[in-house]
Amino acid sequence: MLLLALVALIGVLAWPTPAAAQDPCEDPRNLTFNCQFDTFSPAPGGEVPTGWWPFVVSGHPAFDSATDTPKQPSLRVWSDGEGFVAGVYQEVAGMEVGATYEAFIGWAVFQSAGSEMGRAIGIDPTGGTDPNGASVVWSPEVWEKKRSNPELRVRAVAQADRITVFVRANNPRSSGADQAFLDAVSLVRDDSVPVAAPAPAPEPTATPAPVATDTPPAPAAEATATPLPTETAAPTATALPTETEVPTATASPSPTATTLPPTATATRRSPEVWVLATAPATLPSPAAVAPESEVQQASFGLEGPVLVILGAVAASGIAAGLLRARKRPGGAR
Repeated sequence: MLLLALVALIGVLAWPTPAAAQDPCEDPRNLTFNCQFDTFSPAPGGEVPTGWWPFVVSGHPAFDSATDTPKQPSLRVWSDGEGFVAGVYQEVAGMEVGATYEAFIGWAVFQSAGSEMGRAIGIDPTGGTDPNGASVVWSPEVWEKKRSNPELRVRAVAQADRITVFVRANNPRSSGADQAFLDAVSLVRDDSVPVAAPAPAPEPTATPAPVATDTPPAPAAEATATPLPTETAAPTATALPTETEVPTATASPSPTATTLPPTATATRRSPEVWVLATAPATLPSPAAVAPESEVQQASFGLEGPVLVILGAVAASGIAAGLLRARKRPGGAR
């Protein structure tokens, strides 16, 4: 019985209590702001310690404050029914390039129906803020369910005047309500390591000057005679067609009507005797001929032809009367 009580007492003393937990924030060399997570500020997904920023690699976890820590409060990152990879980071300025810095987390535990959840701390010596960046140096990841994790520390040589500290919880699969509790994150300079001399800048490689080569001069290009432009003959004026004179109509001479002597009218007194009723002794004189203008007027009317016919009939009658008078016995000759 006494032996069992002694074994129980040894087990209690061996299990670290919250009061006995290591507090890195008490180190005067600490360089992080709000190392103990004493105050919180609103942030995507809930609230995070002031001066820190949340990041989520996968899942949709929530961020808020909790009491599971030796010195309350702590940061709780949790999810119910979904795995996640998430945490917080802080950029710390005033670093000396070439100096060695160490980050450490004093409280990183979890509560879950599952048996494991990864926790880790990292440094980006270039000051980047991508937790998946190739320049981030991570500590070994702790998966066991335990309350003291002295191995959660990492070192890196600053490559810029600021570096970034990351704290991450990795819950690949859900076991119900999975909760990670984080607190007391510090960053100190390790003066036991001498400052690394900056890598010398590569000297520019001298480019050899080109060697002069006796190159025969290129033959001068023969000048090609450029043909002069050919004069273009001026267009010949085309003669306009000469107007053809319209022939003047020539008036055809109108026939001149000749006035014949009046026609003699024969009066028959008896069957045997013919007497000239009128018989002119001589032909009409030239004065009896109608003027030219009258003749032209007669030639275009009906009087001209009538006069010609009448003249012909009168001449025939005179001739017949004379012939018969000669043949009559005892007639005058």
